[in-house]
Amino acid sequence: MKIIGRIMSRHTTSQLLFPLFLLTLALVAYRTILNNTLIGDDFALASIAGRLSIIDIWQLCYSLHDFVRPVPLITWWVQFKLFGFEGMPSHLINVSLHAINAYLIYWFLFRLGAHRMSAVVVALLFVLTPIGPEAVTWSAARFDLMALMFVLLAMGLYWLSLRKHSKTAFAISMVATLLALFSKENAMILAVLFPAIEVLYSGNNFESNGSDVAGREGQQRLAAPLRRFYGPAIRLSIFFLIFASNLALRYAILGRLGGYENMPKFGKPELVPTLVSMSTVISPLSSFEFSRKVILGLAIYTGLLGVTALALVLWHWRRVNNAIRRLYLLMVVLLFVSLAPIYQLFFMMGFGHRLEWSRSLYFSTFCFLALLVLGLLEFGWQNQKWQVGSTLALLVLLPVYYVGITHNNRPWERSAAINYSIPLQTQSLLPQPPPNAKLYFKNVPTWHGGAYIFSSGLKVAIQAEYEREDLKVRWVDPEKTTLDPEDGFLFDYDMESGILILTKEP
Repeated sequence: MKIIGRIMSRHTTSQLLFPLFLLTLALVAYRTILNNTLIGDDFALASIAGRLSIIDIWQLCYSLHDFVRPVPLITWWVQFKLFGFEGMPSHLINVSLHAINAYLIYWFLFRLGAHRMSAVVVALLFVLTPIGPEAVTWSAARFDLMALMFVLLAMGLYWLSLRKHSKTAFAISMVATLLALFSKENAMILAVLFPAIEVLYSGNNFESNGSDVAGREGQQRLAAPLRRFYGPAIRLSIFFLIFASNLALRYAILGRLGGYENMPKFGKPELVPTLVSMSTVISPLSSFEFSRKVILGLAIYTGLLGVTALALVLWHWRRVNNAIRRLYLLMVVLLFVSLAPIYQLFFMMGFGHRLEWSRSLYFSTFCFLALLVLGLLEFGWQNQKWQVGSTLALLVLLPVYYVGITHNNRPWERSAAINYSIPLQTQSLLPQPPPNAKLYFKNVPTWHGGAYIFSSGLKVAIQAEYEREDLKVRWVDPEKTTLDPEDGFLFDYDMESGILILTKEP
């Protein structure tokens, strides 16, 4: 805790207010969805976690058939025990985690050498990025939020342990690594990031803002040959033991290392899907809410900023200090490894502006924004006119992003209304179902207009409305219109009118 105390003791009052400002900004940006109900799989996650007693909470390690993610499920367990299926607490948790991630991004970039203004701009852009609705608005995407939070902590504390020779920071980094791995499996990218930090920072003077230079005693220790070789080997071996143990546990629980069963693991990258995904990263606006011209306009503007940033990096590479060069290289590594767990979607299928599965871009968006800002500001920072102009050019994105979040969230607002309406209408049409009644639902969509609606959560939502677990709820495939069950109640949902009809009784 001494390390955390030192960090906090250096902060001025204005700096302490910055995380509160980020939280306020996030709450304002996502204000329209705070009253939303749970959506889609949220109901299933709340039920899976919340129905366990405190004695059986260890079962969260294998409660999901495709994943081992007990840490976020613990938050669902606490949430359900306190609030049941209430939606607002769930959304407040997600928005707060998003704001925390924005602040950790600021802390991480600033500590590793970025100018304070650069770190602030990245944090502001990240908290307002329109890619957020699926990652932040959909409570089931909490896995991504918590994974990034612990990855940033693990990386930052690992770096701090090298700079300060702190066993405390190293130990906390180990804990953060475990929490990241048990939040979402894409945290395994730390197996690449820790060696990258060792290569870039171990044995160096740790230049940061012109003053972060290791003490003479530390330099002497780092200069020792045994320290230079065995130190990194020992540190990395400890973390790779953690990674290996995590993989072994996943295999023991799932019978495989993770991911969806029967999903292809290999494929040939294709140019068009890759370009589509890149266009979504630089212009994350929903095609359901924005015209092609608007989406293309933002893509061109951000693309020009990106090209300019890259040109500055190549032109001024040797003119900036070592700390900035190391940080930039680390962010390049982080960008590429963040795409590795989602290569099927990014390089082969493509993320379109429908923004489906866009939560997988949560890590990559942070890396892209960091590289954009570092390129424009850090590699042109010596020129005051350029400093002001490029900062303003980046800040222009803030109101655009704010409008983007507001509009991108509209499908989720409609989705929440449907999630609220269907159980309510069901109970209105069938006030008292007989014991063990079978309720069939036809034409209830799983995804529509840029947001998820009902999938595995339908059963739990209906049972929660009746407060009865004996009811057998079945979702009827909309394509199988000939299916006409004889042993239960058949409900038909009309998407156009939003009306649920009881079409058949047993």
